[in-house]
Amino acid sequence: MTANRSQSPLERAAETTAGLEIEQQFWLTNAAQVRIDTDRVNLESVAAIDGVVEIHADAAVELTTATNATASTAEPAEAAGRLGSSYTNGLEQLSIPGVHEKYGARGAGATVAVLDTGADDTHPDVQVDGWRDFSGRSSTPIDYNTHGTHVAGTVAGGAASGTQIGVAPEATLLVGAVLTDCSDGSCVGRTSDVIAGMEWAVANGADVISLSLGSEGYTASYISAVRNAEASGTVVVAGAGNSGDGISTSPGNVYDAISVGAVDEYGRVTAFSSGETIDTSDAWGRDAPSEWPSSYLVPTVVAPGDRVLSAAADGGYVRKRGTSMATPHVSGVIALLQGATDRSLEPDEIKTVLRETAAKSTGEPNTRYGHGIVDAIAALEEAGSFATAEGTVSDTVTDNPIESATITLEAPDGTSYETTANFVGEYELKGVPGDRKYTLTVTAPGYESTSETVFLPADERTRRDVSLAGNGELEAVLEDAQFGNGLANGTVNATAYGTYPLVYQGDGVYTADHVPSRGHANEYTLTATVPGYESERRTVAVTDGQRATERFELTGDATLEVVAEDAVTGTAVSNASVTIERPDGTALDVDESTADDGVLTTPCLLYTSLMAR
Repeated sequence: MTANRSQSPLERAAETTAGLEIEQQFWLTNAAQVRIDTDRVNLESVAAIDGVVEIHADAAVELTTATNATASTAEPAEAAGRLGSSYTNGLEQLSIPGVHEKYGARGAGATVAVLDTGADDTHPDVQVDGWRDFSGRSSTPIDYNTHGTHVAGTVAGGAASGTQIGVAPEATLLVGAVLTDCSDGSCVGRTSDVIAGMEWAVANGADVISLSLGSEGYTASYISAVRNAEASGTVVVAGAGNSGDGISTSPGNVYDAISVGAVDEYGRVTAFSSGETIDTSDAWGRDAPSEWPSSYLVPTVVAPGDRVLSAAADGGYVRKRGTSMATPHVSGVIALLQGATDRSLEPDEIKTVLRETAAKSTGEPNTRYGHGIVDAIAALEEAGSFATAEGTVSDTVTDNPIESATITLEAPDGTSYETTANFVGEYELKGVPGDRKYTLTVTAPGYESTSETVFLPADERTRRDVSLAGNGELEAVLEDAQFGNGLANGTVNATAYGTYPLVYQGDGVYTADHVPSRGHANEYTLTATVPGYESERRTVAVTDGQRATERFELTGDATLEVVAEDAVTGTAVSNASVTIERPDGTALDVDESTADDGVLTTPCLLYTSLMAR
């Protein structure tokens, strides 16, 4: 059901109920922002509206800048990397100079949406290519704090000062102001504004949404927003939070998001950087999608987030600390990956690349480092090595798609990748290491499995359409109801999810060898038609890969009237026996005798002579 359809009852209720007002409706997640006057409308009555599943407060969202950060102004040269580099320490830590210089990758062709406090695009290092103020106050870019300008500078800032501050300076930068209630250096927004910003970003073709913000706890409203954004090809990157180990914030703690922790210039995780092992059931309850694991770690990766130098809203530069500062580093790296590869990387591929190429501090992922510190060069080199396998699974006989078929790719070392075909039989396996051979195996209930060896070139999509043969058999025996002989020249079809024709084998026997025994079509309508005979239809079940046999005794489709008369007098002869003989010499003694008027009516059959005695 679409969001529009499922929200229709809510719309009607709002039109007729004083004190119930819809302020925003969303398509990225099936939700609406509603203002309820609880003096006139009780929450129970709203919860009872058809289509309403849950009611949540529109949670406050805050910056993920560390509370103990000191935001002092600084000259860019003070934060330049070691050995007189013209890059900030943060960019050097991530190997950004090598990406820019060795590969020439600077983010061109990629789009990043920063949802924050806004941005000052009069800053010489910040160019805003797309703008939206979700408070509705400014039609031109503005920063209600200085946080958004700092974040935007880290993502795509330039080097007007002589020091490069942005990871992906040639990326297209979209900025949405969603945290606009600012005072005393802090800013607050609402979950509804963040989701509205995510919709705007997806609609405007963002490859990455960068969220240096969060809410305490586990905000279920973000789940479908993050998942649907990624289904549209947009990666969601969010800070893990700044309250230390054992805790995290939303949307960074949504399993599908890339959550980011912070390290200092020496690669040590900062004390404020959040992370935890999340028990899916305890944290999310029934809101958790069934595909999620029973538990998972936050953060996904870490990046520079301590004393990070970037742009300030007054045209200068400022140091800040927090996972807010680490997040745009990762968002910028993703922009580099998207801009440098021949095809658009899928969100799952990007996650795999970042996890597998991150510099590991320990052997196993943990709540402090996640999978490790992002390494841009290693990620870029790895990103171009992935492949995608795609295709359609169909029935060998009918060509109809096979829904829910299981497709598995297995590498020689035993590593496997698995997915399920959708309702039109299509499948896609993304993020598979390329330039190697795999065993492609396809299975489905009621069908024989099939396997083949496929080679998947790196950075390409390889199509393999697969047809499966049903593992059951059908047999129909067609006989003349009077003579008992087998009937040729017939047509026998088994119909359920498609039509399976049975082939004549001789002596009245017709068979079909590749009929699914379970799944879509385990019960068939079997129709037998022979010229000159009445057609018959039966229902037959095929189970457990066995052969099902159905016998048809067909009756002629017309009647023959026989009149027995005395050859001399011409009077009717009653109680006469009638024998019908066919061209092949077979004869039939009709069970009935002629009536008093000498007449006998019997099914019409091909005959050469009639004898009445």
